[in-house]
Amino acid sequence: MEHWKICYLIDRSHLSNSKLSRYVDLDDLTAAQSRRYLVDRIDSHKRWEAHAPINVDLDEFKTVNDTYGHDVGDALLIKVTDTMVAACRPEDFVAQLDGDEFCVFLKGCDLERGGQVARRFLQAVVEANVEYVQP
Repeated sequence: MEHWKICYLIDRSHLSNSKLSRYVDLDDLTAAQSRRYLVDRIDSHKRWEAHAPINVDLDEFKTVNDTYGHDVGDALLIKVTDTMVAACRPEDFVAQLDGDEFCVFLKGCDLERGGQVARRFLQAVVEANVEYVQP
């Protein structure tokens, strides 16, 4: 096979792998990182450096879905995720663990600072205005 064809195929496979990785690493609805992405990042970070994971669980989320429907629940998940992502530093990320469970990974953050950031996240989510307009 000609050299240029091999290079082309290698480039295409890298692009395909990159796209596949993106699909595996991101939640379809919220675009939050996946549980797999979180575990990979935890495993790859230095063990001696402090990191603060903040676990977030949306209380009574099932009630929102049952009362207002899944479209409203989805809008709420998207808004909460967007709010948390906006409150992150560039080196931090939000991972969706399960439907209404998230983990905010704060890289290089000790416990005291992590508590301060958790309070800031809570305030940002509480103040977020979730509006849903039916199509």
